[in-house]
Amino acid sequence: MFELLRLTVLILAVGIASCNLMDNETYRQLVLNEHSTYRKIQGASNMNKLAWDDQLQNEAHNWTKACIWGHEGGGRCDNKGLFIGDNYKERISDMLKSWYDESNEYNYTGISCLPSSCHYTQMVWAETRKIGCSLNKCNFGMFLCCFHDPMFDRIM
Repeated sequence: MFELLRLTVLILAVGIASCNLMDNETYRQLVLNEHSTYRKIQGASNMNKLAWDDQLQNEAHNWTKACIWGHEGGGRCDNKGLFIGDNYKERISDMLKSWYDESNEYNYTGISCLPSSCHYTQMVWAETRKIGCSLNKCNFGMFLCCFHDPMFDRIM
């Protein structure tokens, strides 16, 4: 009986660790709406409308569920962030704002992002049409990762 209980707890723990909180429509809409708001601020005449993409969400989830802090590096331009706390809506908004605030570091002359401004650049890249994100609880905090398509292609 004790072994069965221990196995059940282990299965529940694994399930919680790989739960993608972006399956919640509220969080999806929050990310999509805030990205769209920041993109609109740019005032670009060629700015594509952004749509949620389930395939990108699944790819982002496959990355975040491993709970390995870092960029995915498999050809997707990923924006990632980390936060601690339970107020997910507020923390997600704070993370997206921090990505946008990197605009202060963007190299407008060379039309390229520096390592300190690549989150901003991907967020507002006019050619991007699709986004998919994942939010997973890891031992180091809440891991937010967004994949974009097409990705920004002028990284220094």
